[in-house]
Amino acid sequence: MAEISAGNSSTSAWTVELTPLRVGVARKTTPGQDGFFEFLAVTPGEHELRVIDAEGRMRYRDVYRLRPNHETLSISVPSAGPAQHPKPDAISTRRLQHKVPWQAMIEFREGVAALKNRQVMSAVEHLKAAVAIDPAFADAHSDLGVAYLRSKEYHQSAEQFQKAINLVPSHQAANDNLCMLLLKTKRYAEAGQAAGRILRHGAGSAKAHYVAAVSLLAGRGSQSEALRHLRRAEDAIPKARLLAASILAHTGRRTDAAHELETYLRTPDRYSRRPQIEAWLAELRQ
Repeated sequence: MAEISAGNSSTSAWTVELTPLRVGVARKTTPGQDGFFEFLAVTPGEHELRVIDAEGRMRYRDVYRLRPNHETLSISVPSAGPAQHPKPDAISTRRLQHKVPWQAMIEFREGVAALKNRQVMSAVEHLKAAVAIDPAFADAHSDLGVAYLRSKEYHQSAEQFQKAINLVPSHQAANDNLCMLLLKTKRYAEAGQAAGRILRHGAGSAKAHYVAAVSLLAGRGSQSEALRHLRRAEDAIPKARLLAASILAHTGRRTDAAHELETYLRTPDRYSRRPQIEAWLAELRQ
């Protein structure tokens, strides 16, 4: 667990990167609304930590030697201007980190590589081996859930995401992917509940907002509340703009709906649907 603060500036849209200087897996995460973030299964050794703000500017950069009894960082970033090399005393220790056996880490890395190369069955076997060696390896459970999802084994996928969440309740990837899986399988009420739990804990990811919106619309809930969620999701999930446009058009806000469609058409998302969306846009402009 780690914490970042930047004066009065919000850090929830920032990106934190942790890269091992030698052998290891590079990680990226986003702080929650409270400024806390977490990297799981980080191997001891020297790592470069970088903080990138919402405008893509590097606000913090330094190298730390992480040890089993020294894994939590408390980072203070000035609210204005870059902060490339902060003071060493910005670090504090809070709790011990789960140590992953090296055999499990080897299987995990092989599984991640197989996923990147779209070798799904190989990924499943390696990640299953990783969690068999270390049942408390939350990242491996989460990525095994992804592998099962890609092979359309939805029950096993949901089971692995839930295991990762049980181990680390704040596991953003597992929480987000479980929400999207429940949505994909049309379990709208469960998806909405899962998204609500994420948002109540301050981890306001775009996926959670999108799932919350779709669940509300599927259950004939508040359109205005659904629209608020879609606004929070649409930059990361372009198709959220289509749902937003539908709500706006339905409530008579045709100009706003047209703006959503115009913005959507400038993204690379789903160009196969471009003719239908352009026809819809022309109708709204009449």
